[in-house]
Amino acid sequence: MDLAVRPFAVVPAVALSLTLGALASAAGCASGTAPDPATNAPQTAIIAVPTATATPSSSVVAGLRLVSLPTDLPSVALGDERVRGQDYAYSLPRDWEQVHPDAEPRPDSMIAPRDGTLPYYIAVDQVLGVGPRSLDEVVSELADGFSGEGTLGALPGRTVAGYPSAGVIVDASPRTRHVYAISIYAGRAFPIRVTYDPDHEREALAALAAVLDSWTWG
Repeated sequence: MDLAVRPFAVVPAVALSLTLGALASAAGCASGTAPDPATNAPQTAIIAVPTATATPSSSVVAGLRLVSLPTDLPSVALGDERVRGQDYAYSLPRDWEQVHPDAEPRPDSMIAPRDGTLPYYIAVDQVLGVGPRSLDEVVSELADGFSGEGTLGALPGRTVAGYPSAGVIVDASPRTRHVYAISIYAGRAFPIRVTYDPDHEREALAALAAVLDSWTWG
């Protein structure tokens, strides 16, 4: 697939890559070290999540303010094809396909609608070792890494194939939003991301929910 029609599709979440790279180094997982995004990817700013979408300040997850996103999502049909990555697999939504961008750091897997005009896609970013850290500790360290870039938001937690995940939302620009479900499996962090134009939020979030519901580990 030609990703040229998706100008945001090849822009990785730079700060997350930097922070998870630091986590991997601290855990002694040399094989999971991310390439230096300062030289391999464009820098992106992280914009504060609008306070109008935030719940009261007492609702905090791993030090991040809990925000809300639409829950009345359209249904998404899944096909028979499974996408396999490092110790995980998920079902491909109908009329979606696997894509292989040239951007660095390269995601572990990435899928997008066959209709190249639709401004959203799903990626599993580089899987990195985090050692014995808990999910809350990993998310807290991510927040520390983002502290100089702006304000992050947390999303209500869910499970991914029986393992808890933490949700994080990052606005990279007015037309690019990243929503993460971060899970830890076998001592490694799996940053599962949907990136989209906020004008297409419900469709993008519905696709992510369908992928996560179909997820298996191992």
